[in-house]
Amino acid sequence: MLTLRLTKRLAQRLGVRLDKTAPESDGRLGDWFANMIHEPLPVVVCTNAPTRLALVVPALDAAEVVRQFRMRLANLLGGLGVPDDAVTAEVASTEPVAFAPTNDRRVLGSLNDICFHVAVGLVDCGGMVRESELFALERQLAGMPHVKLAESIPERAVRAILGGADPSLH
Repeated sequence: MLTLRLTKRLAQRLGVRLDKTAPESDGRLGDWFANMIHEPLPVVVCTNAPTRLALVVPALDAAEVVRQFRMRLANLLGGLGVPDDAVTAEVASTEPVAFAPTNDRRVLGSLNDICFHVAVGLVDCGGMVRESELFALERQLAGMPHVKLAESIPERAVRAILGGADPSLH
């Protein structure tokens, strides 16, 4: 089960109710937080609570956000050198999905910072975003340090949890 912790504004936009009693995610990466940005393009930005790994989801419909989240998660984990079996298991753990309110101000602060970086990264897209540009942005964010975490680089934190080797070293 995946618990996706949404800001109130995003929950209203998606038309979903937030379950305050939702349990923690049972995937090895844990809960994810999500917010939305409108400019320069409307997207949902998700970040993983323990690692701050970020996904940029070009959808503003609840079912499509979930579908895109799973696809983007699999692509990014694979691109970070996580073994295929760990990617498959982590994506499988995202079913079903519970929408819950945010519950950690530190993660929310990181998410707001990531949203700023996403907005800056999307400025050059000119109103259209290609998959390759989103993936490149997610990879860039995966290398962006976050202070006050045991492992400050998201991609390293993910590989520490799920295994794998840095693909740039091969």
